[in-house]
Amino acid sequence: MKTLSVMFVVLTVVLLNCLQSVFSQDSVFVYHCERGQFTISLPIGWTKQEQDLGESVLFLTGSPKESDKDKYREGINIIPSPSIETDLSKVNTEGIEGMKKLALFSLVDQGIGKMGQNSTAWFTFTFSDLKQTEKYKFIKYYLIHGGKMYIVTCNALPETFEHYLPYFKSIIGSIVFD
Repeated sequence: MKTLSVMFVVLTVVLLNCLQSVFSQDSVFVYHCERGQFTISLPIGWTKQEQDLGESVLFLTGSPKESDKDKYREGINIIPSPSIETDLSKVNTEGIEGMKKLALFSLVDQGIGKMGQNSTAWFTFTFSDLKQTEKYKFIKYYLIHGGKMYIVTCNALPETFEHYLPYFKSIIGSIVFD
């Protein structure tokens, strides 16, 4: 038990250092998603929620409501699922091809790199609702660890996306797998 306590303290310090570039240490809280088998650091004020998906779990976090004029809560969702695929490039290509089937999808950018200590593939895209009244901008990350693929989707309005991108990257970069 003492070893677990020491490991938690060390993990907390590491996660806080990962987010130091965007958030001050006193403005972050560390959350452990037991079913998802990961720990993540979130800015204070961001919501967190887990939803049971049967064999998996959906982890959701969202930005705080900034004012009465705030019409959209930017967010991140994480879905871990079993995976036998280990080629991030192939996973990313398949993800993009799947999204291209949606008529209102538009690819903005894509790549492969590192987020924190994790290798990741990602693509950025815009998507409009079916009535085409609102347009949303997303970045989707794929991380593979321990036989699981973690699909991480970050979303915002196009006009706020660049403001939230550093938050998204710092939060995703803080993920530590069990």
